[in-house]
Amino acid sequence: MGACHRFVMASHNGVNDGHDKDTELAVVYIPGLTGPGKSAYVNVDTTSVEGMQRAKEMGFAGSGLADATVVSRLYESNDLFTPTAKGRLFTVFRDPIDRVVSMFYYIQSADWEPTYNPELKDMKLSEYARSE
Repeated sequence: MGACHRFVMASHNGVNDGHDKDTELAVVYIPGLTGPGKSAYVNVDTTSVEGMQRAKEMGFAGSGLADATVVSRLYESNDLFTPTAKGRLFTVFRDPIDRVVSMFYYIQSADWEPTYNPELKDMKLSEYARSE
């Protein structure tokens, strides 16, 4: 979204490349995350509780630096904003069937994951769909 719409984003990407140590808010460009659209990020992590606390302490809400903020913890994200620097909410949901199919193929082979189940290794998707 950032590159397509030329938005400055606040997400977990903003603290890559050592920017989690920055002491002042800034817009940064992360090597490897910048393509033809050259995505820009605020140097905070708005996807973790600790990152949101750091963003709040650094004055993220009043800075006006971010055009869009990515959060996965809606309740905790309320602290990122203030009565004079409000956020607007929209959600993006992945198709639930696509999500389950993707998860099935992932846990079939991701033996490093705690959710890995060797019984699924040779199972077909249709068998998995009928299983309990």
